[in-house]
Amino acid sequence: MQFYSILFFLFVAILFVLYYTVCRKKQWVLLLVGSMLFYVWLAGWRVLFLLITSVTIWGAAKLLDRLNEKRKQEQKREGITKEEKKAIKKKYIRKKRFVLIVILVINFGMLAAFKICNLLPGQEGGLLSTGLILPLGISFYTFQAVSYLADVYNGKYQHEKNYFHFLLFVSWFPQIIQGPINRFNKLRDQFFCRHSIDWDTFCRMAALFLFGAFKKYAIADVLANTVQMIYDAPAGEQSGAVVVFGMLAFAMQEYADFSGGIDMAMAVSGLFGVQMLQNFEQPYFATSMANFWRRWHITLGAWMRDYVFYPLAVTKPMMNVMKWGVKKFGNTGRILPAAIGNVVVFLIVGIWHGTGWNYVFWGLYNGVLIAVSELLAPVFKRLAEKLHIDMKSGGFHVFQIIRTFILVCIGLLFEQYQRVADSFIALRCVFTSTSLSN
Repeated sequence: MQFYSILFFLFVAILFVLYYTVCRKKQWVLLLVGSMLFYVWLAGWRVLFLLITSVTIWGAAKLLDRLNEKRKQEQKREGITKEEKKAIKKKYIRKKRFVLIVILVINFGMLAAFKICNLLPGQEGGLLSTGLILPLGISFYTFQAVSYLADVYNGKYQHEKNYFHFLLFVSWFPQIIQGPINRFNKLRDQFFCRHSIDWDTFCRMAALFLFGAFKKYAIADVLANTVQMIYDAPAGEQSGAVVVFGMLAFAMQEYADFSGGIDMAMAVSGLFGVQMLQNFEQPYFATSMANFWRRWHITLGAWMRDYVFYPLAVTKPMMNVMKWGVKKFGNTGRILPAAIGNVVVFLIVGIWHGTGWNYVFWGLYNGVLIAVSELLAPVFKRLAEKLHIDMKSGGFHVFQIIRTFILVCIGLLFEQYQRVADSFIALRCVFTSTSLSN
């Protein structure tokens, strides 16, 4: 269902009226019923996967809290020694870790079954060719649910005692199609307090929705046919100028489509008094690839940072890599764990975004660029000093923006061409074929 469809408008209008009239005392119940109806309407029986995720994650979080309580009770026994307390703590850490691993395997296993099977040889079309369509929003709701479990595991907050409260967080209908990836502690209080709406808020949400619709349907959809026509042609048959135009057009299309959809989702959620997390901050004004990913799909980047990058960076193998790096390269060696972490993170991001080897390469492209820029940062600084370049000047700032945008556009080639080799062929045309015609 498109955000601009009559059915969607009717659905939101009915929910909106009921929310602020007959359902004022139990607004969250209406939102849960509406979200589940919305999901079943769009995905049918595949709601089973969402329910499996919500039940397993919620149940695991409840079990983790119970294990914490049991540990505390055992450690409070009279006459217990410090050594015994340490042994009890280790025992429950192992139990909690086992629960966490099992639940992560179940949920990421489901996600992998739909995502990675498309990478297997001879599986053209992947699961789509067998009729098993990717469940609606599985990447978004899986990441959201896992962030909740990780936060409970790390003691950030206690588990949610009411399963249906948690189910609403996972299934919240404005976010289910394309995000953002929200956090439980940011939305929980918003869901379960009583809301009212004023004319000013209604107008702001309506304006945000219309602005998103303009980006998505007046810019992205208009550019879509042109972009498809360019990239449908065999690689190597297009001139360099056409390839460059296609890269620029696709950059505009992708931003307008994604950010426009997010704006509309934020507006619909805001109509019900729920403010979701910001997902974009002028990404094409970024001054580096790392800065770009702090501005583009912000909630995905934050999720990867908190639940993949940081945990990986402090593991024993990464600490050993840092020690080895310091011995070999001095202070630069301290950056090695972060560089490796970025490559791993963006490999995951590539698989998360798509289901072909081109997306794997696109993820590695971003990760390697960020890793290399961090490792060579001291070299670039010394080079700028020798060339008497003021790295704080406005001119250098503009140069950084243009450089980053070019690198982003090159990466977009790997999204458009299913074969990685075709992306390199098209890129070669940029430098070898300067004709303005095909």
